[in-house]
Amino acid sequence: MEEEHLKKMELLLRENVRLTKENNRLLKKMRRAQVWGFAARMATLLLVLGLPVLAYYYFLQPLLGDLAQTYGALREGAGALPDMDEVGALLKRLLP
Repeated sequence: MEEEHLKKMELLLRENVRLTKENNRLLKKMRRAQVWGFAARMATLLLVLGLPVLAYYYFLQPLLGDLAQTYGALREGAGALPDMDEVGALLKRLLP
């Protein structure tokens, strides 16, 4: 009876070791997938937040700077135009 009991215990121990090894292998796979998933999320976040900043810095900022300079030049040029009183006086002189 004792020998049967020992054989059964040995069988259970071997099964336990096998299951523990399999469990450890699966846990390592899960951890690896978790790390790669985190890296992919961070890369995606970096792209989503970084690309618009780079696009603004390299493409839009020079265009907006040129547009602001053009607007400033137009405002300065518009200051040299005659106002409505001067236009009315000119029209009265030209049209009898």
